[in-house]
Amino acid sequence: MLNNTQVADHLSDFFGGDYFTKNYWTRQPLLLTDKKWELNSLISITEIDRLITESRFTDKDIRLGKDGSTIPAYEYLDYVKGEGVVNPAKILHQYRNGASIILNRLNNHNYALAELCRLFDKKMKILKECYTNIYITPPNSYSFPPHYDEQDVVVLQIEGEKQWKVFNPIVENPLEEQMYQDVAKTDYASDQVMNVTLAKDDILYVPRGFVHEVNTTDEPSIHITLTIIPYTWYDICQSTLKFAMANDAELRSAVPVDIFDGFNDHLKHYRDRIQSFSAVKNLEKALNSINISRNTSGKPMVKGLFETLYNKTSLKEGVTIFNRSSNKVSLKTKDEELFLNFNSRTIKMPASVMIFYKPNYFLC
Repeated sequence: MLNNTQVADHLSDFFGGDYFTKNYWTRQPLLLTDKKWELNSLISITEIDRLITESRFTDKDIRLGKDGSTIPAYEYLDYVKGEGVVNPAKILHQYRNGASIILNRLNNHNYALAELCRLFDKKMKILKECYTNIYITPPNSYSFPPHYDEQDVVVLQIEGEKQWKVFNPIVENPLEEQMYQDVAKTDYASDQVMNVTLAKDDILYVPRGFVHEVNTTDEPSIHITLTIIPYTWYDICQSTLKFAMANDAELRSAVPVDIFDGFNDHLKHYRDRIQSFSAVKNLEKALNSINISRNTSGKPMVKGLFETLYNKTSLKEGVTIFNRSSNKVSLKTKDEELFLNFNSRTIKMPASVMIFYKPNYFLC
């Protein structure tokens, strides 16, 4: 049986590989039913039960949905000194009455799911964000009405069954501000591309914008939704404009007072400003800034954090320092100095240290 790290490795290798990225990524849904994944190695029902009953989740960590509507938080929280904390008995009551339980960003509470997100981020290379939600749904029910998401999702069915009907987009590559809430009033149902029932160990990839209806069968269901949010050209343009604005006072100046009376009179000036904004140097700065942020941001979930405080080994010549796999690390040299960036922190050292560097560890 595969362990959770091996499962995460296999999944990230596939979705970060050429076959998926060249044929399916952002383009079309993909169903995988070969049953080789052993997805419940990522998280067990026992662990899910422990998290719900012992973790003192708040309404930020958990939400409930039933028949297309969100259940108010006061229906399943207890309030202690103004803070709402999950009452497991109330959660169970709601579930027995047909409500789905959604555990938000469970990668913040579970090491295996955190590692899954880290590996996807590492191997897909262009992700702005990656996180996991878990959906626990009773038989013959649904959580939300037909909708589409502004992010790509990978659905990992770990227990039970769930029916998915997927339809072509009504908005292509939507951003958050383009979310159209009342999908039911559109003609989405006339353009169906997939109607499948996911069983245990099945996987479904749904690109952003694709409308979907989701229901359970006579069986209950538990699935992980892995949300993957890539950088877009819109992000690149925003970052490029930021660098252009910082170095071009005229770009920061007010528009002419008569601009609305005749835009054609100002067209050449507008073109000049666009050329300034889109200069290669600004684009390079934007890409470099995004890449540094991608490689150094985030707070990893690490094991053995406090164990190192009691480690008797002193830092001296010949001691090997290993980088935790969950750390994001980048190195840069400048003016005879070495800058080690990791998890939004920077350590400055002499550039001579670089000769001792090898991937994943340092030799002091």
